[in-house]
Amino acid sequence: MIHLKRAYDEPSKQDGLRILVERLWPRGVRKDKAAIDLWLEDLAPSTVALKNGIPITALQCCEQTILHRIGSR
Repeated sequence: MIHLKRAYDEPSKQDGLRILVERLWPRGVRKDKAAIDLWLEDLAPSTVALKNGIPITALQCCEQTILHRIGSR
């Protein structure tokens, strides 16, 4: 099961594997305090999509990117 949580939220014991899907590291969040296990900046929405205001969730973007990568094999 996948649970969404903001990088600014305190890590908890129930979190499990913590994956950050953002192009840029969150401002003001220290890497040693964030308890991020994996940073997948390549799966985040593109800069173009963000600048043009294209509404897309991180999960939709991950799904599209994974399906694209599988299809291009």
